[in-house]
Amino acid sequence: MQFAMAWQIQNSVLEDAGDRTPSSFSEVQQVETMTRALVGVKNLAGEQAVGQELPEPELSGPVWARYATLVEIAENQGAGEALDKLSEVDQVVEEQNYELDDRQQRVRDALESVFSTRTENEDRIPAGSLSPEVARTLEEEMGWLGKLALNPRANSPGVSRPGIDDRANRLVLTGGIALVFGLCLMLGAATSFSIAIWMFHRGRFQVGMVDDVGSGPVYLETFAVWLVSFALFLPVVAVMIGARGLGIQFALTLATVGTLVWAAIRGIPWSRIRRDLGLYAEHPLREILCGLFGYLCMLAMLAFAVLLTIPLGFLLEQGRANSLDVRPPIHPAGDLLREEGFLMLFLVAAVSAPIIEEIMFRGVLYRYLRDRTLNQGRWTSVLVSILVSGAVFALIHPQSLIGLIPLTTIATGMALVRQWRGSLLAPITMHAVHNAVLVTAMSLAEI
Repeated sequence: MQFAMAWQIQNSVLEDAGDRTPSSFSEVQQVETMTRALVGVKNLAGEQAVGQELPEPELSGPVWARYATLVEIAENQGAGEALDKLSEVDQVVEEQNYELDDRQQRVRDALESVFSTRTENEDRIPAGSLSPEVARTLEEEMGWLGKLALNPRANSPGVSRPGIDDRANRLVLTGGIALVFGLCLMLGAATSFSIAIWMFHRGRFQVGMVDDVGSGPVYLETFAVWLVSFALFLPVVAVMIGARGLGIQFALTLATVGTLVWAAIRGIPWSRIRRDLGLYAEHPLREILCGLFGYLCMLAMLAFAVLLTIPLGFLLEQGRANSLDVRPPIHPAGDLLREEGFLMLFLVAAVSAPIIEEIMFRGVLYRYLRDRTLNQGRWTSVLVSILVSGAVFALIHPQSLIGLIPLTTIATGMALVRQWRGSLLAPITMHAVHNAVLVTAMSLAEI
């Protein structure tokens, strides 16, 4: 779980924190998730299941991550230890000449007040010992972690803390189910990838995509028209009509498929456009099943790609671990889930995006690249087309530099299935299943 959260942070885009609450920052969420898991395990399996000697959490990264870690320390090692660690954070702030903003100062003072009160009262908080302002600050800014700091276990031994222990328990239970599901997926991925290698070695794969259609330049123009409309037209229209929700974005994104009209304006018949871009399925169920098979194979490739990013991630973390002046990484999907809800995010990520992106990347762009590079030989053309279209696909997504490796791997898997099947229904299925799994996992983590 810790690795998954760290990987999400490494693949998040850095944005200005603005008016966001610290509880929504990715690095604060990482601490919260680990603390919730630990509290949940203690609740469900008992203290002995966790053990007495826990590894000491590392105080590193930006200020908000360090303040979040202090709450974890208070829960597991006592408020006295957290108070000592707060002094260490203060010392680092002074050494780096870092100036806390108003919100950071309020949270810092609130934590000091809570930890001091708990230390003086055997890790309890007597009724009326804290000002309402302290409680409000921690709950508003730190969310679940703030509630945890204000409700030490010693205050109500043997009694579930509402809004704290129930959420921790749900995380552990849903995490256990997700772990079993993930292990089954990886077993299926390893089996499917082995079968795919065997089938390729035995010549069982038949290429379903036509090598050359002679209209490559027109499809490059079509992709350019879509890219411009997606980057400029969609945001402008959204602003003009006051669009704020994902529902409007969903409709406008689907509307960009209309850019395929450009190919027809340039003289290519619709029947040929459908065939060139893979907008057909002679046996829909078979294509969907091939898409599921391709998804499992892609997971095996993705697992290897993620392993490659681990050392790169550690190198990046080393560069910022001791710095307080780091903007928290923010993953856009996390914000959308909290603001718009699961259903709307699911429609955009698992319905709209797979249709639009597969038509444009594995349909239009990949078709152009195959035509453009065919003079180099079929398999050289396939390799170059996969890598170039995959790189472009990765670059337009809101990810950090390290995220290019797994995103390009995902695009590679879908392009290989497009080359194999010819029809876009199989890669659309892969894309939809992949995004559906990720959105569902994110929503479970928010429970």
